[in-house]
Amino acid sequence: MKSMEMSNKKEYRFKYEIIWAVIIIALILLPQLIGTTKVIDESQGLDESGCPVTSTTFEDLEAEGTVFGTLTITEWQDAIEKRFPKGVIRHYNFCRWLD
Repeated sequence: MKSMEMSNKKEYRFKYEIIWAVIIIALILLPQLIGTTKVIDESQGLDESGCPVTSTTFEDLEAEGTVFGTLTITEWQDAIEKRFPKGVIRHYNFCRWLD
């Protein structure tokens, strides 16, 4: 009789362990699966030839205080300073990106 009770206990314990394992796995995976899909319409900002559409003009870029970002390459910095003398240049270190 005791061996029968022990086998029933082991059977119930095994079932509960499986149920708990499924619940734990579901709690881990569901947040990864629910609410992570985004649909982005890439064609929204393109014209009929596939080029990006913008309302920014060169006159807008020539405004005082316009911020330009460039790598720390002197030729690029010089070209931006020559083309947009009123702009502000932010320098980014190229070597940091190689790490």
